[in-house]
Amino acid sequence: MSQITSFRLRYVGARFSGKRLPVDVLVDLPAFRELLVAFAKAEWRKLHEDRKRVPKGFDASLAFDLVAVEDGSAVPVLEWNRETTQSRLPGFTDQIEDVLLSSFDGVVKLFDEAAVGQFPAAMAPEQIRALNKFGANLRDKERIEFEGRTNARGEVIYLSSDVRKRLIGSLRDRYDSQIADVGMLLGSVSNPEGDLGHIRVRSDSHGAFDIPIDNETIKLEFDGNIDQPIELNLTVQLDNEDRVKGVIDVHSISLIDEQIAAQVKRCKDRLSQVAALQDGWHDGEGSAPSIEAVRSANWFLVLRVALCEYYRIYPTDEGGILFELEVKGWDLSVEFLSDGKVKIYGIEISGDHVIDEIIFDGVDDAFLSRFNELTK
Repeated sequence: MSQITSFRLRYVGARFSGKRLPVDVLVDLPAFRELLVAFAKAEWRKLHEDRKRVPKGFDASLAFDLVAVEDGSAVPVLEWNRETTQSRLPGFTDQIEDVLLSSFDGVVKLFDEAAVGQFPAAMAPEQIRALNKFGANLRDKERIEFEGRTNARGEVIYLSSDVRKRLIGSLRDRYDSQIADVGMLLGSVSNPEGDLGHIRVRSDSHGAFDIPIDNETIKLEFDGNIDQPIELNLTVQLDNEDRVKGVIDVHSISLIDEQIAAQVKRCKDRLSQVAALQDGWHDGEGSAPSIEAVRSANWFLVLRVALCEYYRIYPTDEGGILFELEVKGWDLSVEFLSDGKVKIYGIEISGDHVIDEIIFDGVDDAFLSRFNELTK
């Protein structure tokens, strides 16, 4: 038997260029192993219907090593450790390898079918739990490709944040995701019987929900600030309508200056007006802003609220959204294109210099870094 023991996951997106793997996606590697193990257990039981359980030590026998991170975005290469299987389950190594490879086939088939709207009727709870961890930190326009695996259409099979959301949503009513948003502080409650209290916030995108916060932080930062805007960066559990059902991890949370808050509201209101435009809005011409452009513009607004007072927001005839601002002697334009990409360019206000346009894949680290260079 030809031994194929390596699995190549290609991360596609601007922030993965140059063999870069941001630390927030490193959790995908143990999550991928957990997903394969969950499928391998199901495969083993199917092949051994006379046994109720997998062999003792089955889970621990499936060990993987990260042996390389190759270029072309970033490609972590995971290798099955055959020696670990041999030491823990002697005599089963070849059979375990067959099960492992068959399980990988099942995983990529699952993602390929989900990409075209075909979902399984049911999956084992441990498979769903593992699936809910893998790819949780993917952003819009990013995906994980499974190198060497193509579908009947000749396309490389992949998992994106959208495919993942629809797949998990078809299996259960909740999924985990990281969100960045601006909300409103509705209240704060300290807990005299413990270290953690909570604050209650409301987000236009995700509804009202509670965030666990230590009592001292509540007292110092949030008490007395009801109805003030708040900036959120969280890992949460969302339902199928993107309403927060629980907070898993708090990355950052802070109140927004009252003056900035008024400008945030102005910008959000303006974005809502632009997003509501229909085809033909410009004297019979002009495409309605695309969902991708609106999503990118809102994401940018949340990530760069400090400059809201400078933003002037307009629709474009091509279904995009344009932010213009004057800062540091430049008249800058940030254009969110209809396909979700972002274009930035500018001219010197009191001179002849220009900033040649650059197009980025989305509101990613590369774009934000360039925007910071021009505005700070």
